[in-house]
Amino acid sequence: WSEVKKWMTEEFCPRSVIQRMEQELYNLRMKGMDTDGYTNRFHELALLCPRMVEPEAVKVEQYIRGLTKSIRGDVTSSQPTTINDAVRLAYQLAEQLIQDKADEATRVRKERVKVTGEVVVIIEVSTTVLRTRGEVMQGL
Repeated sequence: WSEVKKWMTEEFCPRSVIQRMEQELYNLRMKGMDTDGYTNRFHELALLCPRMVEPEAVKVEQYIRGLTKSIRGDVTSSQPTTINDAVRLAYQLAEQLIQDKADEATRVRKERVKVTGEVVVIIEVSTTVLRTRGEVMQGL
């Protein structure tokens, strides 16, 4: 199979195209929290540029290298030994980060607002209301 694969690559994929794909793989970065997009493109390029991701440890390093900064450190510190471990962890961390941000955006806070002189009113406001605090105070 490896001979056939090598022959097909040489026959149908010019060296210049392979070099561009290798460059894309080297520079591939996750955009935002798009773990699906990044992981799918990584696997596509890894199949077409096998010498850039062999052995497995190099593949894992290359994958981690392209992860968004907010999850890269956690994936690295867990020291995954297979690409599947690294991908699984990246998905979990990205999902957790998305969930945490959603929870933070909808979390209700109690804020003390001094309305007049000695009177202090405690109101509950969401994060979105906090941005328009002036309007909230005018409505009181």
